[in-house]
Amino acid sequence: MDSYSNNGNGNNWYDLLQLIQENNENSENCENTCNRNTSVSDTNSCSVGATGPQGPRGCRGCRGATGATGATGPQGPRGCNGARGATGATGATGPQGPRGCNGARGATGATGARGATGPQGPRGATGARGATGCTGARGATGPAGGATGARGPRGATGATGATGATGARGTRGARGVTGATGAAATVRVGNVYTISPGECAKVVNTGTDENAVFDFYIPRGNTQGEILVTFNEDEQISASKGALVFGVNSLGMGEGISHEENTSDIEINKAGIYQIAFHCRGGVNTGTTLPETVNLRLYINGSAVEGAVTGHTFYSVCENASFGFNTVFSAEDCSTVQIVTDKGGYSFRNVMVSLLKVRE
Repeated sequence: MDSYSNNGNGNNWYDLLQLIQENNENSENCENTCNRNTSVSDTNSCSVGATGPQGPRGCRGCRGATGATGATGPQGPRGCNGARGATGATGATGPQGPRGCNGARGATGATGARGATGPQGPRGATGARGATGCTGARGATGPAGGATGARGPRGATGATGATGATGARGTRGARGVTGATGAAATVRVGNVYTISPGECAKVVNTGTDENAVFDFYIPRGNTQGEILVTFNEDEQISASKGALVFGVNSLGMGEGISHEENTSDIEINKAGIYQIAFHCRGGVNTGTTLPETVNLRLYINGSAVEGAVTGHTFYSVCENASFGFNTVFSAEDCSTVQIVTDKGGYSFRNVMVSLLKVRE
C-alpha cells in the first residue's frame, strides 16, 4: 500500500478510499496471475529483445516454504530484574534438628526479693530432763504470810509405782555460787597395834574424809617394825604424769623405808613384801573440760603397779571426791615409790601414804 499523508484538503479522503479499493483489486489480480504461472509450463521459446524500462512494482510473491532453522545466535545481555512477586504460602514445618551444644553459662542474676516468712512449724517434743545441777546458795527468807491454816487429815499412802527407765543425760547446768570456805582438813596418826604373826597388816581410818585418823595394825614377827607414814594437807595442782608431793613424815620406824620431806619419792632400801595405803581428796580446776575421768596410780621405779589405782569421773566443777587404795606389792632393794596422776587440771589435798613391810 502506498503511503499517504493528509494535507488538509477535503477531497483527499475520497482519493484515499479510491486508492485502497484499487490496491485491493490489484492484490487479487496478482494472486490469480501467480496461480496461473505456477500451474502452466511455458514451452515456447522466446527471443530476447533489448531491456525495456523498469515496470511498476509487482505484487508480493507467494510465501515460500519454511527454511532450515539457523544457528542459535549469541546469548543477549541479561535483562533487568523483574518486580518481586507476591510471597507464597508458608510451607509445612520441617523436622526438628539435633540439639546443639550447651552455651556458656550466663552471669548470675541479681538476688530476688526475700519471700514472705512461712507459717510457724509445730512445737517440738519436750526434751529429756537434765541432770540436777549443783545446789545454789540459799536465798533470803521471804516475808511472813498470813496465819497458818488448820492442818488437813493425812491421806492414805498410795501404792509404789514401777521404777521408770533412766532418762537421757541432760545438758550441763549453770555453775552454782561458790560455797563458803570449809574448815581445814586434817590427817593424823591414831593408834599402832601389834597383831598376831601371819595376820595381814592394815591401816584403818577411824576419822572422816576431812579429818582422817589412821590406826595401824602391824603383825608381830621379823619385820623389825619397818613403817613410814607421810602426808601433805596443802592443796597441790596436778600435772599430767606428775607425782604428788608428800610433806611431813609423821611416823617412821626402821631403816628399810625413807622419805625426804616435801618431795614425791619414797625410797625402799630393803627388798620384801610391802603394804601401802593411800588416801586424798580432789577437785576440778577452772577451765578443765568436763566430763572427764582422772586416775591416781602407784608407780614403782617408773612403772605402774597393776591394780593399785583409784579414779573418779567429774561432771561439774562443783564436785569433790575421795581417792584411795590399799594393796600389797613386792619391791627390790633401792626401789622408788610414787603416786602419779594421769591428767592435769585437778587439785589434790590431804594427801597421805602409809607404807609397811609385812614380809622379807
